[in-house]
Amino acid sequence: MINEEQVELLAIDWFKELGYDYFLGYEISPDSQNPQRKSYDEVILFNRLKNALIKLNSNIPLVAIEDAIDILRKPQQASLVQNNRAFHQMILQGISVDIKKDDETKGDVVKLIDFENFSNNDFLVVNQFIIKENNNEKRLDVVLFINGLPLVIIELKNALDEKATLYRAYIQIQNYKNAIPSIFYYNALTIISDGIDARVSSL
Repeated sequence: MINEEQVELLAIDWFKELGYDYFLGYEISPDSQNPQRKSYDEVILFNRLKNALIKLNSNIPLVAIEDAIDILRKPQQASLVQNNRAFHQMILQGISVDIKKDDETKGDVVKLIDFENFSNNDFLVVNQFIIKENNNEKRLDVVLFINGLPLVIIELKNALDEKATLYRAYIQIQNYKNAIPSIFYYNALTIISDGIDARVSSL
């Protein structure tokens, strides 16, 4: 009999076959031996992001890349949807930065993803990813990180459990949006599935 955990592991195997690195959430938690973030309220994996941006923007000084990361870390809009839309533009167009050289300042763009050569990007799949925000603690089934950015959230249910429907997975995503909104600032796709049927949407 298939259960939710088996659906989750099967999905992870598919992503590993596509070339994704893989970690179980606790293996890279802030209190692990291999922390990928400083605290549970951080949703970006900053070291992976920084290393990826340095690789993708070899012509951009490190200080300007760090400026771009600061912009990413501090959403400026009033609502979740507005912040998500602003991030979408950053993904497509890059982040504008100022570069100072020889008493002159010129503008340039830090790109977040290499859309022309996908192998230049950093792909990571993590399951059981814990986020703590506003006194809420949630554990996400599967999160896909590209260049350290949590672009995809996958919520899985057991197809053999009559109560674990796609609709309940949808409701759970809505609860997550209210409880831990910061990860949805960076969301490109949300997927719900019971291992047989699936739905996908933007925020």
